[in-house]
Amino acid sequence: MKLHVLGLPHTRSIAALSHCAFTGKVRRFAPMLAPLGFELIHYGVGAPDTQGWAENRVVMTPERQQDLLGYDPTEPSPAFIGRDVKIDSPLYREFNERLKLLLQSNVQADDWICAPFGWGHAAALTGHMKQVVETGIGYNHCFSANRIYESQAWYHRHLGRDQRIGWLSEFVVPNYFDVTEWPLRPLQPRGGTYVLYMGRLQDDKGLGIVIRLAEARPDLTFVLCGQGDPTPYCIHPNIEYHPPVHGAARATLMHGARCLLAPSQYVEPFGGVAVEAMLTGTPVLSSHYGAYT
Repeated sequence: MKLHVLGLPHTRSIAALSHCAFTGKVRRFAPMLAPLGFELIHYGVGAPDTQGWAENRVVMTPERQQDLLGYDPTEPSPAFIGRDVKIDSPLYREFNERLKLLLQSNVQADDWICAPFGWGHAAALTGHMKQVVETGIGYNHCFSANRIYESQAWYHRHLGRDQRIGWLSEFVVPNYFDVTEWPLRPLQPRGGTYVLYMGRLQDDKGLGIVIRLAEARPDLTFVLCGQGDPTPYCIHPNIEYHPPVHGAARATLMHGARCLLAPSQYVEPFGGVAVEAMLTGTPVLSSHYGAYT
């Protein structure tokens, strides 16, 4: 079976941007499914840096993407990757116009199109809707009848919100990881030297809880690592900021932590950072709802 996998207009399918969860899904798609006999074609900005892709279709060059974004997404920045994501923006319009032409000339009747970013791809899929599957639903609104949700919690949230029955074309497939990228931490008698938060720096991720914990435990160092402006959160001397890391550096940072904090205040669709930590053997303290259950 041939699968056409759509990359994101505002990132690239490379390790330097893998702290974006949706980018990570695209990168790991071919290594996961190619050994099972699937033929995978990547569509995106530049080329992916993982193995297993049968072909790569360049929808847009990195240089053109940077022109339309107004910045280089691979450069360290206090802002979020995709902070300007709008499906009616010049970037998304041009990407989807190019993508639509490529799909029209490459997709056959028995192929499937894998859309990991929902409505971000919808404009390019006219004429192919029966062949589209949304492959990693961790967002609120869907457009295809063929759906794969990240967790049971998120799937049932959708069912309850929409007050509808389940469909036979809906499935739950948890996000996938390459365990070789997450070596176990060395044995440490005292279990690390700092408490780690890794993720977007914004209130609904539970940063207020992290601040209160840091205030209550001045004897511990709290490390915030992720995208966003750390200024509102680094208000105690024992709170430190670390820019986003990717690849093996994420495991290394987790190895040195006493635990990972994952105190999201909303229903997490998946919460991949908690899985990453557990793969390294780092304990996780999380919220008690959403996918964390």
